[in-house]
Amino acid sequence: MRRLFAFVAVGSATALVVEFFFNIAVTGDYDNFLFTLVGYPVYLALFFALGQLVLRRVAHGERVFFVLTYFSGGVLGLAIEWFVMGNSPWGNPDSIPWGMWVFWAAVVTVPTIYIEEREHGWRMLRSILGVYGGVSLTLWLILPPPLRLVAMPVWMTVFYTYLHLPYFRHLRSLHQRQDE
Repeated sequence: MRRLFAFVAVGSATALVVEFFFNIAVTGDYDNFLFTLVGYPVYLALFFALGQLVLRRVAHGERVFFVLTYFSGGVLGLAIEWFVMGNSPWGNPDSIPWGMWVFWAAVVTVPTIYIEEREHGWRMLRSILGVYGGVSLTLWLILPPPLRLVAMPVWMTVFYTYLHLPYFRHLRSLHQRQDE
């Protein structure tokens, strides 16, 4: 139960910092932000259960589990964006599919790292809240509203792509632990 709570809390924090800046600061969509306050914890609890029931059973070792978590998080996230929210490339040509992928992958990958390697995961979460939040706040303060709508999704894509460096570091540490 403790692992579930940590997964949901860290995953929600990973997602909600983006949702806050986009929904509140950029678009002023308070209703959507309120929905995300409930939506992400529910999604993360279901994903955690999926991970324990399915991914752990098909994965042979922690490295494979981690990679499956990353890819299934990205795929499920894109499915939600494209087929539930209507942010598909054909429905919303201004959407950034790679940005959606790296965001949704992070929503499940960061808490997975946090559970497996608390200090490493905590540094990632602080980076998300501090660096991403700080730059987002700065962009919100200095850019006029029309530019915010363009700059914030691009910034989110760049930052969440950067998180791949800590993912690879974590994967390498799993590899090293397996070899010991």
